Amino acid sequence: MAATPGLRHELPQRSPDPRVRAALDRQAAVFLLRDAAMRVPGVSGARIRIARHRVGVRADVRFRAPADVKADLVTVLREELDRLALARTPSLAVRVRARRT
Repeated sequence: MAATPGLRHELPQRSPDPRVRAALDRQAAVFLLRDAAMRVPGVSGARIRIARHRVGVRADVRFRAPADVKADLVTVLREELDRLALARTPSLAVRVRARRT
């Protein structure tokens, strides 16, 4: 689907019936993942990029230890990726940085 003209912005989803096809818009997936990331305590900002086989996450941490926030982010984002029911689960790359102002 991703190589088909006009469908590059869609992520194919799993389906119990092989005759049924479902797809999720990439931007919608970005919004869902960003909302999940922002619910993690300590995250003040998050940027999400979805490529074909990888989800890149950059999060700013205002309080809490960055290692703790990163562990929570990975857990929450993996759960959200499972909830999206994508045909191929992309790998997850999470970066956090402390932002003190």
